[in-house]
Amino acid sequence: MNDDIYQFLRDNKLIQTEEEFYLKKKRRLKRKKKEELLKKAFKLNHNIQSSDSEESEDYTMSERQTRITSIENIIDPTSNISHIIYLKNKYIDQLKDYNYISCNDISKMKMGGFIRYINIQDDIYWGGMIVKIINKKIEKMKLCLKNSKNQIWTINFQKYYIFYKKNKSKSEKIKEIFVSNFLNK
Repeated sequence: MNDDIYQFLRDNKLIQTEEEFYLKKKRRLKRKKKEELLKKAFKLNHNIQSSDSEESEDYTMSERQTRITSIENIIDPTSNISHIIYLKNKYIDQLKDYNYISCNDISKMKMGGFIRYINIQDDIYWGGMIVKIINKKIEKMKLCLKNSKNQIWTINFQKYYIFYKKNKSKSEKIKEIFVSNFLNK
């Protein structure tokens, strides 16, 4: 009878196993440590205020955003240069003509350009064409992508390594073909 009661409580998530308890505790401590690091960084220079008006909402990073990004890179280094080079070499054919976009290079991305992105586990996704840039603040930025099958989805800029290729117009393509044919003669 006791086992039935405990099983009923576990199934309805009224109690948790010891393993679940310690896993939640570990996550909570990790989050608390990250928050403490962020608080220390904010205390060092508390006079800096970020402007939230729509007029100044552009692709540049304020000093506060730069500090947050650098702290997040210490905690979770996703923008490590050597790792970017490793990814470019690993996916040399797939990332040909694509450039890595860091937080400082966001202004180079334009709608109509092509994106390929790589997650933390180094799995490449073919991505698609940029349809819309949602929330231009770097820490909350999302890219709305569309593929050749007209499927539309969004990705979070901070969670992936983003590689961008500018969309070439028809005139640029014809110019390249003409020049390459001229040089081959």
